[in-house]
Amino acid sequence: MATTVITQAITMATIATTQAIIMDMVAITQVTTTVTIIGITTMAMTTVATTMVITIGIVTTTLLAMKTIFTGMAITTTA
Repeated sequence: MATTVITQAITMATIATTQAIIMDMVAITQVTTTVTIIGITTMAMTTVATTMVITIGIVTTTLLAMKTIFTGMAITTTA
C-alpha cells in the first residue's frame, strides 16, 4: 500500500505538471476541485463531472503516451 500511494503521488504530480503546461486553467481548477470534493459539496459535482470528462480524456491520452515512451525506452536500453 505504501508503495502504491507513493507511486500515485508521483504520477499525479507528473500529470498535473503536464496539464499545467497545456491548460493552466484546468490544472488550477482541478486543484481547487479536488479539495472541494474531499470537503463536501454535491451540486458542484455536476459541474466537476463535466470538467473531469474533458480532463480524463487528456489524462488518458497522456498516460497512453507515457506507456509508449517507457516501452520505447526499455527497448532502446536493451538494444
